[in-house]
Amino acid sequence: MHTHACPRGHHRVGAPEGLRHFPNPDASWGWDSDLEKYYFGYTLFQLSCYNSELRTDIPLLLRFTSARRHDSVNFLAAFHELEKHMPAVSTSNMCLDSAMDNSPTYRILKNRGIRAFIDLNDKCGRPKTIPDTITIDKDGTPLCQEKLRMKPNGYDRSSGYLMWRCPYGKEHCSKCKNSCTDSKYGRVVKTRPEWDIRLYTDVPRGTDAYKKIYDQRTSTRKKKTSKTIRCRCQIILDLDEAHGKYPEAWELAGHC
Repeated sequence: MHTHACPRGHHRVGAPEGLRHFPNPDASWGWDSDLEKYYFGYTLFQLSCYNSELRTDIPLLLRFTSARRHDSVNFLAAFHELEKHMPAVSTSNMCLDSAMDNSPTYRILKNRGIRAFIDLNDKCGRPKTIPDTITIDKDGTPLCQEKLRMKPNGYDRSSGYLMWRCPYGKEHCSKCKNSCTDSKYGRVVKTRPEWDIRLYTDVPRGTDAYKKIYDQRTSTRKKKTSKTIRCRCQIILDLDEAHGKYPEAWELAGHC
């Protein structure tokens, strides 16, 4: 939230020399990733919920924070506040942007049984915990010897491995020129979630199921005007008054 106040303040008529007035003393400098420039003001951090059946996006928490505070810190503070003041909210999925792409955030959500849908930060690079014998795409999906993305093939609970199969499946022998294996359904690669909790999420990245849930996050990102915020605050009051009458409205997914 940009403020029109001058960060250097201004001199008031009749005030002692050297004494300046700052109309927004709590405002600070921050980085606007959409405009790609620094701004003077605040950060409006919002946690919202989305109900796919009602197609309704409702904010649960709105907070003005320091513009210089990183969004990853804002999320941890906001999530703690949400748990404290709204313990009845049952969260199944949490959709966040790449600012929250860090291992502690994934672990916090996993410990609470919440599936994480977080954009990857390209600056993180390839994790050293993944064996060099496995070639991966930027989102951790293994690549076959033909440099094609392999398909998720379930989770082996006994061994703790995620299974990935040949993209051609049973048509491997007829469509693929590479004889990487004698198996009729192509090569299988195994990965462990603990190799990197960011890459190997409960719902595999790049799949249609992952994209369907993560696309719901756009409803929050588009709400930027103060008029929209005022209207959405009224929805919070309505939801609080309806608590207990519409229990299905509380089985929601969080977005940021």
